[in-house]
Amino acid sequence: MASIKSINKKHNDYFLRTEGIAIIEFDKTISINDAKQLLIKNLAVENEALVEVLDLNTKFGKHTAEVVFEAYDNAEAMEKVKVMPKKVRDKMKEEAKKAYEEKKKQLEEQKKAEEEAEVAAAAEAEKPAEEPKEEAKVEETKEEVKEEPQAEQTEAEEKKPEATE
Repeated sequence: MASIKSINKKHNDYFLRTEGIAIIEFDKTISINDAKQLLIKNLAVENEALVEVLDLNTKFGKHTAEVVFEAYDNAEAMEKVKVMPKKVRDKMKEEAKKAYEEKKKQLEEQKKAEEEAEVAAAAEAEKPAEEPKEEAKVEETKEEVKEEPQAEQTEAEEKKPEATE
């Protein structure tokens, strides 16, 4: 079981963090995560993400380790101070660009869809006004066509009886 032998800590008001060095005694070799958990318990930190173990030095042949740590007061202070590697910054910029482009494409598609809907609505508004006129004209022409054969039949019937007399 590991335990903290001593802690030398100092609060840095500019960076809003506590910096320090702790000496930990252990039975088996300790890992960074184990050292971090001990520090969290001892420092009474609310969030374990606010504690960062910078260095863990073990002494050969001895069961002690020296841990260099930083414990931030809040997450905002940690993000302001934290230096990200260039690869991570570039990756974040690329992701932001991709998200922006996707959002821009979606907005363009929405605008096109809205314009098409407006055009379709305008076309539908115009079509019903025109269609009844066309249908009426078609019906009139059909009635005229129907009337003409009846007239021809009546004329043919009139001619037949004359021939028989």
